[in-house]
Amino acid sequence: SDYTFGIYQTAKQESTGQQFISNFSSGIRDYTVKTDLNYHPLIKHSFRIGGIATYHIFTPKAIVSKNDFSTETGPNTKEQINSLETGIYGEDDWRPLSWVSVNAGLRLSSFFPENEQYLFLEPRLGLRIGLLEHLTYKASYAEMNQYLHLLSNSTPGLPTDLWVPATQKVKPQHAVQYATGFAASFPKKGLEITLEGYYKRTTNNLTYKDGASFIVNTPESQEATKYEDLVSSGKGRAYGVELFVQYQYKSFTGWVGYTYSRSFQTFADINDGKEFRAKYDRPHDVSVVGSYQISKKWKASATWVYGSGGTLTLPEGQYHVNAIGTMYGFNTIDQLGERNGFRAEAYHRLDLAFQNSKQKKHGVRTWEYGLYNAYSRSNPFFY
Repeated sequence: SDYTFGIYQTAKQESTGQQFISNFSSGIRDYTVKTDLNYHPLIKHSFRIGGIATYHIFTPKAIVSKNDFSTETGPNTKEQINSLETGIYGEDDWRPLSWVSVNAGLRLSSFFPENEQYLFLEPRLGLRIGLLEHLTYKASYAEMNQYLHLLSNSTPGLPTDLWVPATQKVKPQHAVQYATGFAASFPKKGLEITLEGYYKRTTNNLTYKDGASFIVNTPESQEATKYEDLVSSGKGRAYGVELFVQYQYKSFTGWVGYTYSRSFQTFADINDGKEFRAKYDRPHDVSVVGSYQISKKWKASATWVYGSGGTLTLPEGQYHVNAIGTMYGFNTIDQLGERNGFRAEAYHRLDLAFQNSKQKKHGVRTWEYGLYNAYSRSNPFFY
């Protein structure tokens, strides 16, 4: 698999025709092999074992630039990190009683970036208990490690995301998650209800330092800097509750899903060391879906979604720094406010659809007519 994105920028002085051109790119290329095996030695036991190996080729930053404002040649730099990630696991589904099932697993994961080695054990445990005929209780515990970090700009502008690996300086992200919930099913009434809650703690989270960016946007900021020098490491916590209700009655089928979730992060050298909302902290998420079989040929459906807006870091002011020899004679620097202190507008829309189906000799022919964003909501894309 291969993923690449690029940003191309130009700056030109009209009076002289001099220009600064920067072509920035970043990407990941992966080569993966994996295998899984299911084994059923007993009625009450079901084993799964498997392994995976992935060779990563990271290009966190590649810059090709032309600078007419300087007599020196602009940098043509390419930062590349090669690494190997492996994992082997064993898992057992066990039913000690007819109304109790246990899922226990252990995974050994490893990551080998250049001149470094990481090795972790990741236990997982799940429990399912049938309390009543139509009521089930579920609980789970899991530890996980992630060797790829996602860096996101939280300032206004294009929502660019950068994937970077763990290195000798940058540790892998570690997470511990607890979840519990109930599931109820009433087949005669056509009703299913699920209620679940979770709590998650993470360490070695990664984010940009205040004012840092992977984009080269001025002739003076061409010097190649590794991403490890632009980031800060911290911790995070997240929790939430999810409710799902599905109902079916005659020709009508519908469901409602609601999630309340929060996500926070803390970094010693960011936001004065105070906890702040993560970029993807979106408290409310709602989905409402319904479909009705009008006749043998016609079916109507509707979907409405709602989500709280994302968070952004906005500047509260600006100041100028003299920079003799630059294109404008000074650099403008933003004075940033609280990290992720601004919440964007909520996202919501309504989609409608009608289907006309007819049985043909060799199959079913279906025409579908859809109306996307039926009330023409103008949702924010970026600020």
